[in-house]
Amino acid sequence: MKLRRYAHSHGIKVQRVDATEFVAFWSGDKQVHAMDANGKEWRLFSDVTLQMIEKGVTGLIRAHRGILLRIEVVDRVMVRHEPGNKHAEHFCTVGGREFGISRKYKSAFYYAYHNHVAQHGFASMAVAA
Repeated sequence: MKLRRYAHSHGIKVQRVDATEFVAFWSGDKQVHAMDANGKEWRLFSDVTLQMIEKGVTGLIRAHRGILLRIEVVDRVMVRHEPGNKHAEHFCTVGGREFGISRKYKSAFYYAYHNHVAQHGFASMAVAA
């Protein structure tokens, strides 16, 4: 799947790249954002949605309604307990950036993560921050 990207600095120099170059996708500000293997963040053109990416690219797992990740680049998975909040916050890090894991997708995400760790060990592919 080919995607059109441009840098966050609004230097509208459009590049056409394969979706496999990205390790994370998330939606925000009515746009889809992506992170490449070097940790650089990109914006994708508005004609693409997370649902289209999920159907067109293999190897992605949904961590949240608005987050798709490659499980092999997840650095760590953690739980944060906030005082006064009855639900713990689950999140993971990819290249130093935190991504939340929603309760809806938590089971599938943890299953995929633990399966990957059991087969390959921890942090098989590091992403520079």
